[in-house]
Amino acid sequence: APVTAAAPVTAAAPAPNDPLAQLRARNTEIRALAQPHLANAEVRAYVDQVLAEADPAVTADLVGRRILAMLATGAAPLAGNVQVQAGADQRDQTRAAMLNAIEARAGNATPDAQNPYRGHSLAEIARECVVAAGVDVRGRDRMEVVGLAFTHSTSDFPGLLGDASRRAVLRGYEEVDSPIEEFTEAVSVPDFKPTTLVGLGSFSNLLKVPEGGEYKHGTFGEQGQSVQVATYGRLFTITRQAIINDDLGIFSDVPRKMGRAARRTIVKAVWDLITSNPTLKDGKALFHADHGNLLTGAAISTTSVDAMRVAAAKARDQDGNIIGLPLKALLTPLSLGGLARTVRESQFEVSGNKNLTTPNTVRNTFEVIDDGHLDADSATAWYGVVPPSVAAAIVIAYLNGNKTPYLEEARGFDVDGVAWKVRIDAQPGIGDYRGIYKNPGA
Repeated sequence: APVTAAAPVTAAAPAPNDPLAQLRARNTEIRALAQPHLANAEVRAYVDQVLAEADPAVTADLVGRRILAMLATGAAPLAGNVQVQAGADQRDQTRAAMLNAIEARAGNATPDAQNPYRGHSLAEIARECVVAAGVDVRGRDRMEVVGLAFTHSTSDFPGLLGDASRRAVLRGYEEVDSPIEEFTEAVSVPDFKPTTLVGLGSFSNLLKVPEGGEYKHGTFGEQGQSVQVATYGRLFTITRQAIINDDLGIFSDVPRKMGRAARRTIVKAVWDLITSNPTLKDGKALFHADHGNLLTGAAISTTSVDAMRVAAAKARDQDGNIIGLPLKALLTPLSLGGLARTVRESQFEVSGNKNLTTPNTVRNTFEVIDDGHLDADSATAWYGVVPPSVAAAIVIAYLNGNKTPYLEEARGFDVDGVAWKVRIDAQPGIGDYRGIYKNPGA
C-alpha cells in the first residue's frame, strides 16, 4: 500500500521568546503526524526518543521525513528486487521495545501489540537485559539477577531506566505552566563566573553626520548588572528492591515531580528577585525614585495604571533622551488580579469615585499576570513591565543556553541500585531597571 504522511497540524505560532511554548507546539505537531504509524515499533521508538531529547533543531518536518523513510524500508523498489535495508541495529530495536513496554505500563506511552516485551515486569526486563549481555542466569534468584542488571558492564538496564526517567523529568518540567517567559529574556552564559550583561540598555541616539564628517561611537546604557549561574539539583535512587517490587512510580512519578520542582525553582527565583528589590551597581535599589520606576502608592485604577504607563513612556537613556517604553503587562498578586482585569476591560473609568461616564483610557492596553508568589510578599504592591525585547528588566541566565533539566547517572558502592542526579544551571538577574515599575499600593 502507498505510504502517506499525516496531514499537518495548524496551530498558532508561539512567541519567539518562549522556548517552552515552541517546544510544546513542535511536540504536538510531531505526535499528530506520527499517530497513524505508531503501530510500527521502530517508528514509535524513534518518536519517543525525539520527544524525550527535546532538541529544537529536530523539527516536525525532519521527523516526518524520517518516519516515511522507516516505513519505506523493505518495500519493493521501482527498479528490480534489490533492496537497501536501513534502520537501527537489533540491540537498538530491542532496547526501544523494552523502553516502550516500560513506558506503556507506566501509562506514558501507547502499548505496542507486537512488542515481545509487552506486559513484562521490571524484574523480567532486567533478566532479559542480563541474558542479552551474555550472562548465564540459571540457578540465580531474582535479587541477584536484578543486581547483575545494574552492575554488568554491558547491561542496557540502567540505560533503559535512565531514558524513562529522563522523559519523565522533561514531562514534569513542561507541565508547570508559568508566564515568566512573557516578561523575561533568556541569555546564555559560558561558565559559572559572574558575567556582566552587556548591551541590554538602550543605545545612544544617532548623531547627524555632516558631509565628509566623522562618525562617532555610541554607547549602551550602563544598566546591565552582573549575573552568576547557580546549580539547583537533587538525587533520587532506583534500588534493586524497587525493581523486585515492580515499582513503576520510582522512575515515572518521582523524576516527573523532580522536573516540576526544577521548573518551580526557576519560577520562584524570578519572583523572589523582583520582590527582594536588590541593590544595583549604582548603589541604589532596583525600585528607586532616582530610577523613575517607584510610583506613589495607590490601588490599581484607571488613574494609577495610566500614571505607570506615563512613567514608562517618559523613561530616558544615559544621554537624557526620552526613549518611550510601552507598558506591556501588570504583575499583581492573585488577590489583585480580578481588579486589574476589571480596569483593563471596563468601558468606563475605574477609580475611587466610581465615575461611570468618563471613558477608560487604559482599556485593553495591557496584560495581567497574577501570581501567588507576590501575595506572599505583599497583598497591595503591584508592578508593570515593558516588553523584554525593548527593555529586558529580568533576564534568566542559562549555562550554555540549556533551558531544561539535565539527568545524570551516579553509580557507586553507597547505592544499592543506581542514583540519578537532576540539575539545572540557571539564575535570574536584573537587566535594565527601566523595564519594570512598582507601585506599593494602598
